[in-house]
Amino acid sequence: MLIVAEGVSKVYEDGVVALKDVTVEFKPGRINCLLGENGAGKSTLAKIVAGVLEPTRGVIKINGREVHFKSPRDALRMGIGIVYQYPSLFEDLTVVENVMVFSHILGKLKGIAKWSSLEKEARRFEEFVRAMGFRIDVYRKVYSLPANIKQIVEILRLLYAQMNTLILDEATSMLTPLETEKIYETVCRLRDEGRNVIWITHKPQEVRQICDRVVVLRRGRIVYTAEGAPSTAEEMDKIISYMFGAEEAEKFKQSILMSTRQVAEARGLQQAPEVLVIKNLRVRGDYGDLKVKDLNLVIWKGEIVGLAGIAGHGQRELVEAIVGLRKVETGEMHLAGVDVTKSPAQERSKAGLVYIPAERLKKAVAIELSILLNLAAHWLNVPSNTIKFTKKVAGMPLVDYEGLKAHAVEVLGKFNVSYPGITAPIKSLSGGNIQKLVLAKVLERDNVILVVAEEPTAGLDFKTTSEVRLLLRELSKRGISILLVSSDIYELLELSDRLLVMYDGRIVKEYRDTASIDMLELSKYMLGLGARSGS
Repeated sequence: MLIVAEGVSKVYEDGVVALKDVTVEFKPGRINCLLGENGAGKSTLAKIVAGVLEPTRGVIKINGREVHFKSPRDALRMGIGIVYQYPSLFEDLTVVENVMVFSHILGKLKGIAKWSSLEKEARRFEEFVRAMGFRIDVYRKVYSLPANIKQIVEILRLLYAQMNTLILDEATSMLTPLETEKIYETVCRLRDEGRNVIWITHKPQEVRQICDRVVVLRRGRIVYTAEGAPSTAEEMDKIISYMFGAEEAEKFKQSILMSTRQVAEARGLQQAPEVLVIKNLRVRGDYGDLKVKDLNLVIWKGEIVGLAGIAGHGQRELVEAIVGLRKVETGEMHLAGVDVTKSPAQERSKAGLVYIPAERLKKAVAIELSILLNLAAHWLNVPSNTIKFTKKVAGMPLVDYEGLKAHAVEVLGKFNVSYPGITAPIKSLSGGNIQKLVLAKVLERDNVILVVAEEPTAGLDFKTTSEVRLLLRELSKRGISILLVSSDIYELLELSDRLLVMYDGRIVKEYRDTASIDMLELSKYMLGLGARSGS
C-alpha cells in the first residue's frame, strides 16, 4: 500500500501550526522512520494518515487515489492501524475481548456474535500470540497487566488483524530488550512481506538497526529524507543536525560522549556517606496485595542507582513509599541518617528529597495555571525560599512578586525552557519543555540530597533527552544522589553507577559494572527467568 501525503498542513484551533505543506511518500516493503524533535509534527502527521485528525489543507492518497478519512475506523477498514506510545485498550475488558471489539470495528464480526464463535476466535488469537513468541494470558483483564504487556497487546492486535500499514509511535518505549528484539524481527518480516511500516522513534539505536528510509520533520516541515539506515557516526550526526540545527546537534553529540561511570569510578562512591537506607521494606498495592517484599537498598552520596524491571513488579509502590505517598507495612527507611519511615511527603521534601513523577501532567504540574504560579507554589513551600521571596510592607510579610518573577525567568533560562511568557499556562508548552520546567521547579533548591526520577525522558526528543540526562549527571557530580526508574534500558545503562533489577517485589539482580552487561541475561532477570541473587 503506497501512502502519499500531498501538501498537507495542520493548524489547530488555538492557532498552533503543526504541519506546513508536507509532501512525503511512505512506500510498501519498507520501514519508514519518522524522526524529529518534540513538537516537530511527527505525531500529527501519523494521526492524519491514520484518520484520527483531518488536515487543514492537502490530501492523503492511497495507491494513487485520494481519500478523506472521517474517523480512525475509515483508515482501519482500509488496512491502516496505529499504535500509540501509551496503550489505548479498554481496561475493564480482557485481552481477547479487546481483540473482539477491534474485529467488530473492522467489520469482521457482524452483530452479536455467538459465544461459541467468540471462544473459537479467542483460541485462534491465543495460538497467534504463542506463534509470535509471547506469553500472554489472553483471558486476563487489561487493567491488571503490566505496561509492557499492554503495549505488546496493542501491537499484536494490529498484526492479528492483518493491517497493510502499521504506524508505530514509540512502540518499544516500555519493552525489555528481549521483547524489543522480537518486535524488530516481526516488523522486518512484515516489511519483507511487502507491508508498509511507519516507525516513529527517538532512539538512535532503532534508527540504525531497522530503518530502510529516514524522514526528518522540523518545525512542521520535511527537511531531510534518505534511503537506508545511517551506517556511520557521520551519517547519524547529519540526521541529528537536520533535526535540531547544527549548533544544537553539536551540544547533543558532546553530551552523549560523557560517561557517568568514569566519573563514578574516580569518586569512589561506596566510600561516600549513605543517603538512603531501606531495610526489610514491605509495601502493599492498591488492592491489598504485597507489592514490595522485604526489600533492602542503600544509595550513597552522589550515586546514580538505576532500577530496571517490567512495570507492575513493585517499582511504583517502592517509589511511592520512598517519597511518602504510600504507607509502609513493615521495615525501615532512613534519609541522611534520619528515620523517615512514617514521615509525610512534605517532611521528606523539606529534608531534601525531590520527586520527579512519570505522570508529569497529573502529578507534577497544574496545566491550567501559569508557569509562574506552578514554580511559586513549589518554591514557597521550602523554608529558605519563603524568607528569600517575601518582603515586609507596613510590617506585614508579603510575597515579593517581582523578585519571584525575575528568579523564575533566570531559572527557566538556565534549564533551557522555551515558553511564550511567564504568565502563559503550562498547557501551552511542549512535552519536553514541561519536563524541563518540572526539573527546574524541583531542583532549583539548595537543600536537595536525593532525587527520585521516574521515566525522566519518556516521550522526549534526542535533544531534550540529552539535556535532561546531562542535568542528571551534573547533579550527581555535585554530590546529589539519584534513584532512576526507567523503562528505557539504554538510559539506565548510560547513566547508572549501579543497576538493580526488580521482579515480583524484590531486587533479584545487582550490576556494579554497567559497561559489560549481557543484554540477554538482563532481559531474563527482568522477566523472572534468572536465578535470584537475593534481596
